[in-house]
Amino acid sequence: MTWDEHLAQLAGALRACVNRSTGYTPNKLMLGMETNQPADLMFGKIDEPQYTGTEEYIIGLEKALKSAHEIARNTLKPSQGKMKKDYDLRVLERQYAAGDLVYVLDTAKVKGKSKKIKFSLEGAWYDNR
Repeated sequence: MTWDEHLAQLAGALRACVNRSTGYTPNKLMLGMETNQPADLMFGKIDEPQYTGTEEYIIGLEKALKSAHEIARNTLKPSQGKMKKDYDLRVLERQYAAGDLVYVLDTAKVKGKSKKIKFSLEGAWYDNR
């Protein structure tokens, strides 16, 4: 299979997908506009702005980028809060008391023993000193 020959198309498709955290595509945030898709080339874009000169285009592009980034920042704040909440629910912080049985990572190299088949976790009693 020659998957590496299709990386450019795959990257283009990913850049054209809306990110659920920002609400925008990477193309919109980086270029200030969406790239042409096959349907756009066949039927034309509906909301494509028309510019008369370079200066007008630059001002329009700057406004589009600022607007998109501002909205993306405002959209990211609640999204980050939700991700933090979801992460905190899954994290289990354990409190150990002296005498509890715990696993200890043993990374010591033993001459003549293969590291690949050695079990690196060993049981030990927790000592909080």
